[in-house]
Amino acid sequence: MTDVRLWRLSLTLIPLALMVAMFSLHEPPGPRQAGLAPDAFEGTTASSLTRELAASSSNPTPGSEADESLASFVLARFQAIEGAEVSEQSFDSEFEGEDVSLRNVIAVLPGESDGQVAVIAGRDVPQGSGEASSIASTATLLEMAESFAGSSHRKTLVFVSTDGASIGALGARTFARDYSDAAFLDSAVVISQPASPDSKPPLVIPWSTGPDSTSAQLVESAVTAVEGETGERAGSQGAFEDISRLAIPSGLGEQAPLVATGLDAVRISSSGELPPTPAEDSLDGVPPADTADVMGRFGRAALALTLAMDAAPSLEHGPDTYLSLGANLLPGWCLGLLALAFLVPVALAAAGGVGRAASRPERALRSLAWVAGRALPLLAALLLAYLLALVGLLPRPAFPFDPGDLPVGTSGKISLLVLAAALGAALFLSRPLRPPPPSAAPVAAPAALLAACAATLAIWLVNPFLALLVAPGLYLWMPVAQGDRFDLHPAAAAALLAAGTLPVLAGVADLAGRFDAGPGVAWDLLEMVVDGQVPFAIAVSFCVLGGSGIALLATRIRASAAPPRITVSGPAQARRWSKPRGSSSAPDESRSEAPEPDETPPITVRRQPDDWSVPTASEARSEGRQTKSS
Repeated sequence: MTDVRLWRLSLTLIPLALMVAMFSLHEPPGPRQAGLAPDAFEGTTASSLTRELAASSSNPTPGSEADESLASFVLARFQAIEGAEVSEQSFDSEFEGEDVSLRNVIAVLPGESDGQVAVIAGRDVPQGSGEASSIASTATLLEMAESFAGSSHRKTLVFVSTDGASIGALGARTFARDYSDAAFLDSAVVISQPASPDSKPPLVIPWSTGPDSTSAQLVESAVTAVEGETGERAGSQGAFEDISRLAIPSGLGEQAPLVATGLDAVRISSSGELPPTPAEDSLDGVPPADTADVMGRFGRAALALTLAMDAAPSLEHGPDTYLSLGANLLPGWCLGLLALAFLVPVALAAAGGVGRAASRPERALRSLAWVAGRALPLLAALLLAYLLALVGLLPRPAFPFDPGDLPVGTSGKISLLVLAAALGAALFLSRPLRPPPPSAAPVAAPAALLAACAATLAIWLVNPFLALLVAPGLYLWMPVAQGDRFDLHPAAAAALLAAGTLPVLAGVADLAGRFDAGPGVAWDLLEMVVDGQVPFAIAVSFCVLGGSGIALLATRIRASAAPPRITVSGPAQARRWSKPRGSSSAPDESRSEAPEPDETPPITVRRQPDDWSVPTASEARSEGRQTKSS
């Protein structure tokens, strides 16, 4: 059982944490706006250049001839810009099992101050023509860079045509790591798929591959620029969606790894966060006037944001990590504090229950070891998944990847079958629902809950936002651990344990919606685990959580399968067991045998004498003397 008194006392931490959060709300910083109108961007010119490049360099997969042709074209156009300092970054990678040579092409236009603003556009696609995405982005980048030729600007402007954008944003990572003046970069504007004929939100994408937030002022400035030039809502989401993005970091696009490295970055897209499908990434059948209109609006929005960043002496970041809550920002540390406030009451109750049920420390350790044994099959399957990825049977694409470009394939199906067979064999051999041994039985339930709390604490240390989704569910696990207070049927216990996982499942469902993956999000999550996007410590902690849930269910199955035996003791029963003097010493066959060690101890009901009279004190002393003399 758990200690309910400790739980009730420590519940006061939750309203305290909510009060702290309420008084910690921040007003978001106001947007920065350009002092000049972005009229220098010509949508018609960008559209014509897009169609010209599409005719000569269609389907620019990483390292392909089309990709190399685009790089050479960009290099030549950059070199023609007055005052531009042009350079390249060369690096190698692998695409679809083949080694490829890649390069970033960089043009630097020096400014009056040390601050720098980067404008980034990916040049490659994993499949499809790339007309509405990478080729249009390249044309937009060139049009923006050439609009600054011969002009004065406050900050140094860095225009980057990246390669390997479809290989985990490798070009953007390489730029942030190897650029010599990376320390002077104030912000980055990423241009993405600016020619989609059917625009869809979100149009401003600030999310990271880690539990980090980009500058709140940069986001507000981007939203203002995009909505002002396009007349469309840039896109916003609810509080739970924000928490889900922090709990399961999964930002797509080249801004995502930049934000994770500490560079304030935002992406502007005409067709949402997901990369377009090959059918959507084409301008066939789209009138040139429509393409010019779309590229003109989104190109001017990107230029307006760049001009605003150039005019801003500095950016207000706001809280390091934050949650948009109405018209305010809630600091991330408040969410971490709230997660801890939810966790502490359950942990104290479980620890108190272990202390009360375990007569010796070794009994508590034995119970915790039994709980850990329930997690071993899950841990074995996790390690096997890493091994399959290491030998190449299980793909592990670098994140951020395109969720729509990762079919299971033959090797993936083999890996899934191997994992399922290994997990099934491990569960069959370990029999995780087997009742705990007698020495661990009294402590098993609170020990399982305590192990779940320890796993949640480990998650909190790595990602407190994910712990905020896990900790509230433990409150539904507490009745299962209260075997002496709640006579739960195993089915009811299983339902409560499953209900406790609903907040985490809601976060996974939100990820499935963003990836447009449906149930296939499980495959995406597996790839994120073996790639390291989901940290190893978190993966192990969830295995321990699963083992703790199995252990709690096993304790309820044992309680249901072994009902207590009732015996009656009293004067009549004593006469039945009495044996006259001189009788045989052979045991009475009618006498009940001692309970087996693994059986539930009997419940004894004492019977009062037939006359139900209460003896006086003198009668009680007399009966005591007679009993002693006999």
